[in-house]
Order: sequence, then C-alpha cells, then structure tokens
Amino acid sequence: MGKTKEEARLKKREYDRKRRERLKMNPESCLILKEKERMKYLQKKEKGQVKSVSKMTSRNLRIIRKQWRKNSHNYRLKKQAVNENDVDVPSSNEGVPGLSSEQSISLSEVQNSRKKIYKKICSKNTTKMQKKIKELEHEISVQKTRAERYKKRLFRVKHKDQNRMTPRSQVNKFLGEETVSPSVRKRLIFGEVLRLQISQKPMKLEFEASTSDLIKELESNLSKYMTRVANIAHQYQAVNDLKEKLSTDSILVHIDFREYYGCKYNEEIQSVHFRSGQQQVTIHTGVYYSKENNEVIPNPFASISPSLGHDSASILAHLKF
Repeated sequence: MGKTKEEARLKKREYDRKRRERLKMNPESCLILKEKERMKYLQKKEKGQVKSVSKMTSRNLRIIRKQWRKNSHNYRLKKQAVNENDVDVPSSNEGVPGLSSEQSISLSEVQNSRKKIYKKICSKNTTKMQKKIKELEHEISVQKTRAERYKKRLFRVKHKDQNRMTPRSQVNKFLGEETVSPSVRKRLIFGEVLRLQISQKPMKLEFEASTSDLIKELESNLSKYMTRVANIAHQYQAVNDLKEKLSTDSILVHIDFREYYGCKYNEEIQSVHFRSGQQQVTIHTGVYYSKENNEVIPNPFASISPSLGHDSASILAHLKF
C-alpha cells in the first residue's frame, strides 16, 4: 500500500529534524543555518506573515500567549525528564562525544563572544545609569541652593521692620554717652525725621477703572483745570500789558499771600509750648515794577501783617503803613 499524506509529512519532519541536528554539530553550518532562518523571518515580517506584539489584535495576542505558555510547559517537562534520567555527564577535559577538538574550540569561542557581548551591554547600561544619577544629583543640588536662597530672602523680609531703628534710637546711638540739652536732642530728632522722609521714595498708587469712569472723571475735573489755566493766562497777559504801558511816575505791585502762619517765641517755657493760642500773621511776598530809562526794573519785597484779611482796603492800609 502507498504511504498516506500524514505518514509522508511525519517522515519529512523527522528527516528535517535529523538534518538540523547534523548541521548544529558543525559550528559553521550552524551559523549559516541561523542566518538563513533569520533572513526568512525578516522576509515574512516584511510581507506581513509575522506580526510583532504591538501590531497584533487583542484576540491574536491572547492566542499567541496561550501557545507560549504551552511551549514553556512542554519545555519544562522535557527538562525535568532529562534531569531525572541517570546520565553520566562527561567532564570538560574529556570533551563532548562525537565532537572533534576543532568543534570544541569553536563552541568555546562562541561562548566567550557571548560573554563579551553581555559584559558590553552591562557596561553600557551601568554608564547610562551613572550619568542619569549625576544629572539627578546636580538637579537636587540646584534645587537645594535655590530653596536656601529663598529661605534667606524670606528671613530678611520678615525681620526688616524689626531691625529698623526709630529716629530717637538713631539719635541716642549717635550721641552715645554725650550729654546735650533737651532742645538740642529735640532738634536732632526732628532733623532725623526730615532725613528719613526725604530718603523715602514715593510710591505710585495704582487703581483700575473702566474707560467710561475715566472719561467721567476727566470731564468733572476739566472745567476746573481749564478755568485755572485761563486765569493764569489772563493774569500774565494783563501784567505784561501793564508793564508795557507803565509810566515813570507809577509802579506795578504784584503780591502773593502766605497766610495763617503761626508765631513762636525764641525762648519759651513749657506751659507756652502746650498752648495753642499763638498769634497768626499774613506774609505778603511780592514784587513791584518801576520804569527807569524806558526799562522795567523788578524790586522784590516781603512784609508781615497781623491782619488776616485779603480785601483791597486791608492791603492798601498795610502798604501805606
């Protein structure tokens, strides 16, 4: 009877297995066989016959993993059966039966090359991890320095007002053990207050408003501003006209008032210092213009009046007096 297809397939499979075993016995033939299998795998991958795990569907991936588990189970069973058999393992000095000395040397070279490749990979990974560790340590150092800088800055801001000395403390530190009169100490404190006020920088006040509110505020202040500008322009124009028409037997007087100045004694007792009944006066600061040799000459002056009135009669009476 003729052989069936199943028997022929089994016979061919057995023949291929024995042929691969013979090729594996020869290192050169083994390398050639591995290269051929690798090329076949790449060709199948290009054609799409073999797919990587990332390109598989979830169903195919479950089937493949199930097959992998079966193969691993069968491999472990075979390995366990081999270990259970009492087989004498030849020593390394005697060599492997069926292998020549050249084949044994080739196998040792393959093992040595694999060890070198493994050491190279380990060294590369170690270098990579050491570089990463150095980068992280540098980043930690930078962050620690930055945190310490901000910590010191916060400490200075918190204790800035506490370390600030008052004008009285500054004067006491300046004088030390020197004994001075209370009036001198008082003037020193007043001068220190003035120095601090002058040294302080003005700050701009910022506020937000809508455009309509800004326009309304401008319109409400614009009339007052324009009235003030018009008065100034009119006064200067009138003064210039009077200067041009000024004759030799007349003068032009321009006075500005400094009112409500409080008087003070040069020397006073303590009870006077706490009273608020000091006399107030008006200071008349001005300039009068006269004409000599067709030239207008300004003459500034200042006078003090006990009268607080600004009417023309009071001013004329003061000037005549």
